Amino acid sequence: MRAQLGKKSLPWKNELVRQSFHLVFGFFLSGVLFFSSLDFFRIFLIGLFFLGLVLVHVARSRVFAPLNELLSHVERGHERVPGQSVFLFLLGAFVPSIIFVDSFPVFLGLFALTWQDGFSTLVGVRFGRTRILPGKTLEGSLGGFVACVLGLSLVVSLPVAIFLSLIATFAELLPVDDSLSIPFVVSLASLFVL
Repeated sequence: MRAQLGKKSLPWKNELVRQSFHLVFGFFLSGVLFFSSLDFFRIFLIGLFFLGLVLVHVARSRVFAPLNELLSHVERGHERVPGQSVFLFLLGAFVPSIIFVDSFPVFLGLFALTWQDGFSTLVGVRFGRTRILPGKTLEGSLGGFVACVLGLSLVVSLPVAIFLSLIATFAELLPVDDSLSIPFVVSLASLFVL
């Protein structure tokens, strides 16, 4: 029993660190978009992308040990490029920002990604028992849905928050990386309910 608990707690601790970074980064980007213009946000994301390329180069050359240590805590073993999940997050924020002309749907998509994806992973790793797809559990999806409803209800009405959270939860189950699917699908869906 103790060996099983030890095996379960290690992925939980790794995901807790990883998803804490995900949440902070998502809230930061959401705040930048909320308090600026869509044009500024696009330029800001492009700047972060190029900064990320520099950091990937530094990480691959192994000249700055603290960066390698940070990446070891926020990356999953199957990620082939240092910072891959951060690049996908940035791309997931950027694509809706160039497709949609109003910043609020883009904000909602990014905000939904932050809440739904962050908490579904944490709940799924910690409490997930009922597999619904590879790497996805019913408990994780429900936890992400509830967190997304709570988060979105801070900025939209409760019925809209519930609808968009359902959309985000189903988008996470698509066979596309959820950092790409959730922001786009929620941004698109918000056009029909706002």
